[in-house]
Amino acid sequence: MKSFLHIILAVTCFVSSTTYSQTNTPPPLGQSTKPAGEKLQELENVSLDEKPLATVALDSTFNDETGAPVVLKDLLLSKPAILTFNYSNCPMLCTVQLGGLVEVLNKMKSHVGVDFDVITIGLDPTETHGRAMETKMSYLDRYKPKGADKVVAQQIADKGWRFITGTKENIDQVADSVGFGYFFLESKSQYLHPSVLTMLSPKGKVTGYIHGVAFEPDDMETAIQKAADGIYQKPVTDFLLTCYRYIQATGFAKTGMDLMRLGGLLFVFVMAGTFTWLKSKENKAKAKKDFHPSEKGIEA
Repeated sequence: MKSFLHIILAVTCFVSSTTYSQTNTPPPLGQSTKPAGEKLQELENVSLDEKPLATVALDSTFNDETGAPVVLKDLLLSKPAILTFNYSNCPMLCTVQLGGLVEVLNKMKSHVGVDFDVITIGLDPTETHGRAMETKMSYLDRYKPKGADKVVAQQIADKGWRFITGTKENIDQVADSVGFGYFFLESKSQYLHPSVLTMLSPKGKVTGYIHGVAFEPDDMETAIQKAADGIYQKPVTDFLLTCYRYIQATGFAKTGMDLMRLGGLLFVFVMAGTFTWLKSKENKAKAKKDFHPSEKGIEA
């Protein structure tokens, strides 16, 4: 199932990149403004350097979605937390990741603001607290945990899920402390970053990482319990999704586009093969059901 997910993610990235390239014409061949070595450095900066039980930069200061100043350690009082790095103007990945997070939160027995908190740090230092509030409310409105009163759950989650903004210095302090590598691509005004959730203990220790944009309730519940106990859990998968769009006709972008196209073809073949196998299995079962020995003169 996870292999299917990885293929689907690749296809999603391909479709997004193709759509973007249709409306944003890349510069002519040979007119790139950056040397190949610098392009390579940009890509290398987008990474995750796992730091088991490292302490997050607790003294970093931010502003919450209301504009009030907050210190990170004050958001980690007595509960474990899920730390995410996103930004409101992200063209695709952040929306998919946070959407996937809300989806799994709705399926869990543990609740935001009761059993754990969520801290979303805006990667863009120019983002205002008002914009962060808009983004927060768009996801909070979708938070409808199973078996709980929606209004009450959202009121509690409002205090448990914080969207905070700050200076590049403070953002980098927190990102570096948990091994989160990102890069601002100035030519496209986009932040290239991995899609990963960082689990924190109540004392601010890194207890694990969860990769991707789709999450399983049981995995999340286990990760939260480990975080509550301050125990590091090695990631189930090291599939690092960094679906960014570096639109160029040559170099790394061309290689990436070729790989995505290959992933799309592979997806089609796999789905076609699966459908054929299931159809064959269904036909055999139907044939067996319709076969009556007595009608063929055979003693049962």
